[in-house]
Amino acid sequence: MKATGSKSDTARLTALGSAIATRRKAKALTQEELAHRSAVALRTLQNLEGGKLNPSYKTLQAIAAGFAVPIAKMLDGL
Repeated sequence: MKATGSKSDTARLTALGSAIATRRKAKALTQEELAHRSAVALRTLQNLEGGKLNPSYKTLQAIAAGFAVPIAKMLDGL
């Protein structure tokens, strides 16, 4: 789940992290609360929101479940 080096990949990871953080804040959740709901490590969520990780499908699935939405809805607009 390491970030890749290309500029386009970095931009995509930043956009994904921003989208997750925006949705989390809109639902008035802390990072700790979302991590708990998602069964994802807090550090993983922090790095993902910071655009530092390229998450696996399983991680995206867990975060979507933490939001109680399908992955497609969570990624809508990216």
